[in-house]
Amino acid sequence: MFSFGRYVVVDDNKDEMRLLVEALHGDGTPCVGALYDPGAGDLKPEHFSNVRLLFLDLHLVPGQGTNPNARYSLLAGLLEGNISTTGGPYIVVLWTSHPEECAAFADYVEQKVSAAKRPLVVLQLDKNSYLGVENAGAKIRADVKARVAQNPQIQALLNWEAGVLKAAASTLAAVGSLISDDERTLAGYSAALDGVMSRLAAAAVGKPNVDRDPRAAVSAALIPVLQDSLLNASATGDTLDLWKAAVTKVKNLPDMSNEQVGAMNRALHLSLPANEAISADDWGAVLKPSLAASSGDQMQQLFGMKLSTLLNDIFLIDKADREKCLPCVIRIGAVCDYAQRKPGPILYVMGLLVPVEVTRRNAVVSKAEFEGPLLLTVEDFPVAKLFVNARFQISFAKSPEGWDPIFRIREGLLVALAAHCAEYITRPGFIKLPL
Repeated sequence: MFSFGRYVVVDDNKDEMRLLVEALHGDGTPCVGALYDPGAGDLKPEHFSNVRLLFLDLHLVPGQGTNPNARYSLLAGLLEGNISTTGGPYIVVLWTSHPEECAAFADYVEQKVSAAKRPLVVLQLDKNSYLGVENAGAKIRADVKARVAQNPQIQALLNWEAGVLKAAASTLAAVGSLISDDERTLAGYSAALDGVMSRLAAAAVGKPNVDRDPRAAVSAALIPVLQDSLLNASATGDTLDLWKAAVTKVKNLPDMSNEQVGAMNRALHLSLPANEAISADDWGAVLKPSLAASSGDQMQQLFGMKLSTLLNDIFLIDKADREKCLPCVIRIGAVCDYAQRKPGPILYVMGLLVPVEVTRRNAVVSKAEFEGPLLLTVEDFPVAKLFVNARFQISFAKSPEGWDPIFRIREGLLVALAAHCAEYITRPGFIKLPL
């Protein structure tokens, strides 16, 4: 219900921290104050989980002497210890009257803070310009906005997030509009809302399956509304000008390395175990066959071929390169069957991750084959392409034991793969005699 603040002030002076927080509150900005006390233990990382604007006092510990690295080291340690790698980008506003300190701190952060926890940019404001000043909150907002405006790409990214929040509010409003006026009472609203959400959940996944995960069921119903609201919120006026200033390299994009392409496609198309719990029967789950399946006769039983034969005859991989590739199976099937947890066999299709360094033999590629984009997938595995053969589909009565999920394919790429498999197995054939 409650989420942590997107604006956080870290200060060692309780009075100054309170004045700054209250100044922002007075202007309608939700802000959290984090009092730094060296003797009271560490700050709480959860307070920084959603931060977008982080105000840091350069002098958190009085008497640190003239060595600036002592100050920078303390602040860099706070970033490293508290910023979440999954919390998204953020901006640091450094309270100092010396702009040169801001530049020096930014350089220090660049060297000492891990890339996933670095701020997008470090800005500088003089705290004394706002303490005890009338309308200080509005002044802080205006000054931060002016500095962020110097980086239109960052400003556009934050504008996009604000659009997502607005689309979410619009989606909630659409849900609320389904409750009639006579049900909008303090005593009856919750029950009426329960009825609406229950109907949405049942429509999405079927009544027997709602209890398994009611949140996912309601989300399945609301996400299309959220997506439509976000995609159709046209940018106009200043917002359109901002985005035009932020996105300028479309016609002159430099070439990317394979690693850069793979990382970008991973962000678009894959969900990794570090970000979510992936089950072997999740729609789109990619499983690594068990050791027994890879080295024994199980592949022969499942696919009618040993693994070595599959790699050689179907995926066109020479013997010298087979150890470099990663066999896998991908959970496919009808999305409605998965959402409604209909009983029956669980359908998978055979795939192979082939590193870009591996050259497949020249041969006529089967129409059954699906070729995915370059991907960075599992740790310590090079950039690779995912090849899938629609002829080699198997089903299990339950999730195969020892076949561990290594990642999940997101819906866009998964639907393309499933459509390819469906098209292949349903394509018509006919007899054509020579003239």
